[in-house]
Amino acid sequence: MNTAEPRSGLGLVHLHRRWRFGVGLTLGFGLSAGIGCEGASDSRAPVLDDLPLLIVTEALRIGDVDDPDIGFSRLSSVDIDDDGNIYALEGLAREIRVFSPDGQLRGRIGGRGEGPGEFETSPRFGVSGDTVWTIDTRLNRITLFKRDGTVLSTGRFETLLVTLPSSFGYIMPRVMRPDGRFTGYMSAVGGGRGGEPTGVEPTDSIPVPFVLFEATGAVADTIGWAGRPPPRLWRPPSEDRREMSFIDVGGNRQMLPQPPTGVPWWQAVADGYILTEAPPPQNPEQG
Repeated sequence: MNTAEPRSGLGLVHLHRRWRFGVGLTLGFGLSAGIGCEGASDSRAPVLDDLPLLIVTEALRIGDVDDPDIGFSRLSSVDIDDDGNIYALEGLAREIRVFSPDGQLRGRIGGRGEGPGEFETSPRFGVSGDTVWTIDTRLNRITLFKRDGTVLSTGRFETLLVTLPSSFGYIMPRVMRPDGRFTGYMSAVGGGRGGEPTGVEPTDSIPVPFVLFEATGAVADTIGWAGRPPPRLWRPPSEDRREMSFIDVGGNRQMLPQPPTGVPWWQAVADGYILTEAPPPQNPEQG
């Protein structure tokens, strides 16, 4: 009978000589090379005999149920810097907790709020050299920190809207590049009624856009498309850029969704972009 008390925390595990992270108690597991199914008729099934043996062992534990100051309620993501310091995002508190290589708490970055250096939602983050970069998708904000939590810069980015056949997708900064700029790509696709895609074609025929953002949030470069060209854009004949745009898909005009109040959206078209910001007209057929 196992009488060991249950524990919880951030488990640092060793996997094939590379560091990986997980939540909770990691006891270790193995995938035997001898596992398989004889007589399998499906040629598409994986050949388990060819898989390597993976053995995971716990190397470090951070936090405990009896230590709420270091424990985690919602561990969202983890990164590690060049010196071995560990950065763990506590999603509920909206803060990045910094630990030494041996698991000692060294500091906190961020916190819940809308002020400088705070997060309204759990941010995307990573460590690049001496910089901790964060992306708050609710505040549309890129914030760069020093490792000690000092704010280096803050910039607001614009949401990009990409039209696809019978659907649409959103682009925002996702990951920091070595040159300090950010790569943005489409994160979700919706369309039709209820936000569900309508008639989305196979993945290999859907254009995939990529956008470069500056750390200030500004669009640094135009859009590069992988795949066929996107559908044509139809706009009412007017110089007023605050009119709502339409897309032409097979001769059927579709009104683009209403952007949030006060947040300009960019309409992605081929290798450029057009600003669209306004509530939709009462009648979609009216220009």
